[in-house]
Amino acid sequence: MKPFSTLFAGLTLAILTSAPAQASLVDRAQVTLGALAQRDLACVVEVRALKEGVAFTEVQSSLKGAKKHLELRLGAHVSLTLGERALVFVRLDEAGRPLPLLTPWALVRLQDEAQEALVLAALRTRLPSEEGDAQPQIGALFAQLSSPLERLRVDAAYDLLRLPTLEPAASERAALLAAFQAGPPSEALLDLARRLPSPELTGPVLNAIGSGDPYVQQAACQALGVIDVGAALLAFAPGLEAGREEACAAAKILGDVGGAPVARRLAEALADSRPEVRAALMRALSECRGARALKAGQATLSVLAEEAPWEEARLALATLARLSAGQALAELQRNHPDAERRYLAKRLRADPVTLARRILRETP
Repeated sequence: MKPFSTLFAGLTLAILTSAPAQASLVDRAQVTLGALAQRDLACVVEVRALKEGVAFTEVQSSLKGAKKHLELRLGAHVSLTLGERALVFVRLDEAGRPLPLLTPWALVRLQDEAQEALVLAALRTRLPSEEGDAQPQIGALFAQLSSPLERLRVDAAYDLLRLPTLEPAASERAALLAAFQAGPPSEALLDLARRLPSPELTGPVLNAIGSGDPYVQQAACQALGVIDVGAALLAFAPGLEAGREEACAAAKILGDVGGAPVARRLAEALADSRPEVRAALMRALSECRGARALKAGQATLSVLAEEAPWEEARLALATLARLSAGQALAELQRNHPDAERRYLAKRLRADPVTLARRILRETP
């Protein structure tokens, strides 16, 4: 497990205190090998000619569906080159013609024979067996978590998450742990760790919080909140008393981890004298799992809402709303001498979710 100072190395305040942006218009879980193989034709093709956004291909092998040639219309985000081999997933229209390939996830480029063998073997573990069993081979999916190919590693994690029940054997749990050594962990792998928590995953998941990818960082925090909240406090609670940037980063991380012990520690830290740190703590508390049930920090937040300068008071009011502190908002609405605060308290009582989140996200 990395020491506290190392976990923060290379992380910027901008990454740690902002929510991840929209990554893609495509739901990645819907374009895995398993998801695509369920609904589309699956063929290995070689590009014979290209003309005006259409790839004329010869089918080298057909794993699902039978076609000799495919004319593939390529969407704006999809490209193929002359002579290239690829595994493609194709959906047909009512006339039996291929629909356009709109996402690059609908194909897997096959650069050499070894890679092709890996990809096709992985796909076959998701296709119905000769006996008609449509369930994927779960042991094979766990093994693919450590594949040398990133596409196979990530798809295996997503396809395992698609299964309604998972009861992994010891060897499969070992494969999950080994997957963290195969390459940088993906969101899907961390979501799988959250679904299958075990103590030995604490160190790898904790280290993943140091990722520069905000999506991966958030997934790692949420997994750690299920696996070992105590380890998260041990690693990051000291950061709340460090310099301003580290304190704000620690607040963001702990808020994503969540849990009652974390909520209590964040509430205690609201006594910090630095306005920027208090703002980060309020944002963290507003999204912290378990904070609402504990009414964490409500007394301090009420004081801030009543006495702090306006911008900080807005954050405190919004945080009270997110923590379902309706009584505190009602009292402020009735009794505070400032009409602006009374009016905001009234609006937040009526809309404690959308308005509160907007205020918490927009305030510098």
